[in-house]
Amino acid sequence: MIKKIVFVCIIILISKQYLHGQVTNDTLFFDRFSVGISPSALINSFSGAQVNFNIGLTPKLKFVVETGYIFNSVHAESANGYRLKYGIEWMLQSRRNAPFIMGLNGIHRYVTEQRSSTVFYPENYSEIVKYEKTKTMQGFQISLGQYFRLNQNFKMSYLLGLGIGGVSVEDIGEDAVNDFVPFFNFYNRAGKYNYPVISVNIKYMYTLATFK
Repeated sequence: MIKKIVFVCIIILISKQYLHGQVTNDTLFFDRFSVGISPSALINSFSGAQVNFNIGLTPKLKFVVETGYIFNSVHAESANGYRLKYGIEWMLQSRRNAPFIMGLNGIHRYVTEQRSSTVFYPENYSEIVKYEKTKTMQGFQISLGQYFRLNQNFKMSYLLGLGIGGVSVEDIGEDAVNDFVPFFNFYNRAGKYNYPVISVNIKYMYTLATFK
């Protein structure tokens, strides 16, 4: 979490420094259509490469879809899967730059984790067991942040999100181990759980069409 906060602060500071020479007298609105990347996905607990698609419904309301390939998990030696986020974002007020925005979105994530653990037996015997777990999560979030104009074609936004998700953890094979993890240990045991979803989402977007 500390790394995530530091990363977000650095990105926002760099972007705001760049903005000083980019502010215009034009009121900033959403684009009719834009595509981009979401670099904050790289420091997620399920790290991945993520892209976003933004469809403007009105100049102050847009439909957003983000999809990404997950290639790492903090809970496992290796992992792979996908993430899908979808919802709406609306502008709370009109400004020349950096208006506040609010979002409401659903989240779906599926991950397969590859793990290994040392198992000890009473006969002073131990072995390394390799196994897999799958984690499926569905949830929703409410988020709040700001929207920036970097130049005529590039925009960025950051959103801080809070919500709730339902996760299903399944063991694959008979050798699966309920190993202990210091944080969210329950999240590594087979079963179904509800847990809070907290996120920091930074997006860079390239304009393909505008409302003007």
